[in-house]
Amino acid sequence: MKIYRSIFFLLLFLMLHKNGFSQETGKPFLDFTAVTTAGQQMKLTDLTGKVIFLDFWASWCKPCKEEFPYLIKLYSDYKDSGFVVVAVNVDTDRDKLDKFINNLGTDVPFTVVIDKEGKIPDLYKLDAMPTSFVIDKKGIIRYRHTGFELSDKETYSKEIPELLNQN
Repeated sequence: MKIYRSIFFLLLFLMLHKNGFSQETGKPFLDFTAVTTAGQQMKLTDLTGKVIFLDFWASWCKPCKEEFPYLIKLYSDYKDSGFVVVAVNVDTDRDKLDKFINNLGTDVPFTVVIDKEGKIPDLYKLDAMPTSFVIDKKGIIRYRHTGFELSDKETYSKEIPELLNQN
């Protein structure tokens, strides 16, 4: 009987942790202040009024390597319409971040944030890399994406214009 009770509480904890603590769609984003790779301080609330693609990534993450070039294209396609990308890097070693960016073979035109201490991912309660949040102009999380597959390109290409066209 003890084993069943232990399993019950473990399952209850996991269910509450998964559903109760992660940043949810339909809720306002959690604000943070961070330092960019250019050494400037940025605050997420300063971007309210734009559609924000908040992406968490790491240099060791294979799907991140596939996603990042697409984020550059996505940003280039919509930047003149009020769209911004904030890419939060979770590496503890700046050299790994720099190597990742250099291996892209192109400039990264959007904001890349360094978070060596992992405070921002903890704030958003991530469970995988990459994890992305698409935030509307009012600061509400409309979409959450975990991982990256080629089919996500089509999804993003629908979500971004939809939010850009909202008042």
